[in-house]
Amino acid sequence: MVDSQEIPKPEISPIWEEPDLKDLRKFRELKDEDLHTVEDLLNLPKEIAVDHHNFFSFGKDNTLKDLEREAEKVSAEISTTGEENKIRLENKLAYVNLFRELVSKYDWQTAWGINVVLERRKKKEDN
Repeated sequence: MVDSQEIPKPEISPIWEEPDLKDLRKFRELKDEDLHTVEDLLNLPKEIAVDHHNFFSFGKDNTLKDLEREAEKVSAEISTTGEENKIRLENKLAYVNLFRELVSKYDWQTAWGINVVLERRKKKEDN
């Protein structure tokens, strides 16, 4: 018997029609439910993605463990840093945690592909 209340599909942002994101979604087979996570990553400073340029290709199958270690390290830094670095570290922790969510569902190559797109894209204020 089918439940009369269907779970609504998440609304998909128009940014997923942009060529680079459309290709990413298609070739990396991203699920609709995970698109919001990538969108959250797009809202973080581009420098974080650039700093992680080789992170996924070096870690490969250990990427999730590497992300967990980095989250612990950044969390410790946040608790000991001054206010001037706190926002930067909080953004980095958000980035790491969002990628932990994705890597738990996808492989390192998908994470690497997402990071490449993040590196290439410019937010409006970067123009």
